Amino acid sequence: MNNILYPVGEQSFRNIREGGFVYIDKTALIHKLISEGKYYFLSRPRRFGKSVLLSTIEEYFKGNRDLFKGLAIDSLTSNWDKHVVLHLDLNNSRYTEPHHLDEFIGSALEQWERIYGKDPAEKSIGTRFGGIIRRACQKSDRKVVILVDEYDKPLTEAILDEELSNGYKETLKSLYSNFKTCAPYIRFVMLTGVSRFAGVSVFSGNNLEDISNDDAYETLCGITRQELTEYLGEGIEKMAARYGKSNKETLAMLKSWYDGYQFSQTRRDVYNPFSLLNALKKSRLDIYWYNTGTPGFLYKLLLDERIPMRQLVNISKFPKKAFSVLSGGPEDPESLMLQTGYLTFGSWDLDNNCTLRFPNYEVHESFLTYLFNMTMGKNSQNLPFDSEEFRKLAENGDPEAFMEKVKGLSSRIHYQPQTKSEDLFQDYMSLFFSLVGLMTNLEVNVASGRSDMTVETAKYAYVFEFKVNSSPREAISQIERKGYDDIFTGTNKKVFRIGVNYDSHSRTISGWEIK
Repeated sequence: MNNILYPVGEQSFRNIREGGFVYIDKTALIHKLISEGKYYFLSRPRRFGKSVLLSTIEEYFKGNRDLFKGLAIDSLTSNWDKHVVLHLDLNNSRYTEPHHLDEFIGSALEQWERIYGKDPAEKSIGTRFGGIIRRACQKSDRKVVILVDEYDKPLTEAILDEELSNGYKETLKSLYSNFKTCAPYIRFVMLTGVSRFAGVSVFSGNNLEDISNDDAYETLCGITRQELTEYLGEGIEKMAARYGKSNKETLAMLKSWYDGYQFSQTRRDVYNPFSLLNALKKSRLDIYWYNTGTPGFLYKLLLDERIPMRQLVNISKFPKKAFSVLSGGPEDPESLMLQTGYLTFGSWDLDNNCTLRFPNYEVHESFLTYLFNMTMGKNSQNLPFDSEEFRKLAENGDPEAFMEKVKGLSSRIHYQPQTKSEDLFQDYMSLFFSLVGLMTNLEVNVASGRSDMTVETAKYAYVFEFKVNSSPREAISQIERKGYDDIFTGTNKKVFRIGVNYDSHSRTISGWEIK
């Protein structure tokens, strides 16, 4: 059996091909892309293969056919004309000061001006870039290809600094306005990024086709089940041997851990390529993508803006139009989490609304742990919280014991978002139970109203009602009066009604009653 070389962290298509690394052939889709359109934008989470995609497109437009021998595109086209490719990777810098973006782009422009010439009359970033495009086309006698990787990184790093963000938007406007004004000199444009920001005049004024949620291109980045078995069978067998499982069982484990991302209404799952390739290379199921770092801007948005946790762990219907453009503020954390890869599409209804969900086990467990650590503050690692023990108490029907543990946790809560005390405590309770892997639902609809929270195990169901500065008895009475537990009739599960009172002054549980 030959040893597969996994391109973990490798972003150059040339290096992948010349180095003998396994390459998941996406060139049929790339051929469709370059044959049917001219201006594109693609949004995908970090570490999802966007840079390799642009590198592949760059090598095609440079006419380097030898790199594509044996790939689908080699038999799909005979056009291998060489074009000038202006490739700007905005991921290669930090953007925390007003001058950072101008300096980085200015450096790239200077390099191109050394090759294609410079007009002293061109002073601004926008006019200089436009001059480069025109002269490059004239000098090569072919239209120019423009590729921009992680176009939005300056904006995400400045997401909570309005003045800095607005300054960056103006700079990017002047740069990207050339897509329209220099159209006669341009053969192809593609921008990639994580988020689609409003106010940059990229999408409204430049005819960019957003293929982020296009059915035809949903698998342009990421790895499908078919590609996994076709290209990576050796890795599956090695992992199966390590865990003492069959190939079928190993595929099921990989799916649970790393699959589940959906980017269109066809609901075709793709694997996170970074996590999957790492897992197969090491023959070990582990957390890989999340450990590359939660984006700083997401952390700041959650912590500094104190977003209610229910917006992050209890998302139901979400209109399609709401995630088409990200404004870049605390008013749309769902869009931000969707585009950054912490959530993905679930089911769709006839009105184009969808549910959002965690894509897989890796992201679910990692993000809930992240929320727990953020909630409990600096001492979260030293808390007496054993998730396995907590789950077993619920699975064994011992609500008194797990409520004692919840009370201990509630007294140590550090994170205080701007929300009502009852909602706040409801969010925390949901987080604690979700974190240990229990089926947890907030505000479950019944005929006479909505229960605060339900938790289910194989044998037991727990119906919670929370009160603030009141009494557990009143909470129990409400459960019984409104029949919140009726939804479990006929399930053969033993039902516990739990009324809990939260003291907003001491910010802890003051008592509970179980019936």
